[in-house]
Formats: sequence, C-alpha cells, structure tokens
Amino acid sequence: TGSASPRARRGLGLAGRAVRPTALAPHRTGVKFEGMASHGPGDWRVFDDNKGRQLHFTLGRGEVLAGWDAGLLGMRCGGTRRLIVPPSLGYGARGAGPVPPEATLVFEVRLLNVQPDLTQH
Repeated sequence: TGSASPRARRGLGLAGRAVRPTALAPHRTGVKFEGMASHGPGDWRVFDDNKGRQLHFTLGRGEVLAGWDAGLLGMRCGGTRRLIVPPSLGYGARGAGPVPPEATLVFEVRLLNVQPDLTQH
C-alpha cells in the first residue's frame, strides 16, 4: 500500500527474521549485475555490467529484456540470481553491440531494493 510505514517498507520483523520485500510487477527495482554472452561453445564474454552503480527500472513494463522481467519476479530484496536468458527473451536475431545474433545470455543479478511503483493510476 502507498501508506505503508517506513518500518514496513524496510521489511517487517518476524521472530527475529526480516521479511524482505519481493519483486512483483509493477515494482521499481534497483539491481547490480554482470551480463555474459555466448560466442560459441565454452566461449562466454562479459558484455555489460553496471560498474557498482544500481540500475533502476520498473518490473513488468518492458524497460529491460523480457528475460529480466520474467526472471526477477518473486525475487527477494538482497537476493542474487543467475538468469539464463535464451535468445527469444534477449536480443534475438538482431543481437546488440557486442552480443552476437541468437546469443544465449547469462546474468548474475543482485536485487538491492524493491518499491511499489507509485506512478500507477
């Protein structure tokens, strides 16, 4: 809810364990990541990372690759995930910059924050 207290937004305490926010659509998220692309069998190359800065986007709005929108759903704040993104949910036949066409992508993602998107009407 938009009226959640600051304590509720940080995560409620439950028997000494924090209940961490979960990434749902549409939620604003902040992540750190490293992305690798397949250039052939056994040949993986880093093509992108956010150099320690957070990348912010709204989950479920198509602001990132479809593989991210699907792969980050349900992720807990503070958690990490390895997303293996097939070409159909990545850059597909067109490729992009250093990513060759039809490349499978692997992202190591850490979810740093989750907030409801208050721009919804």
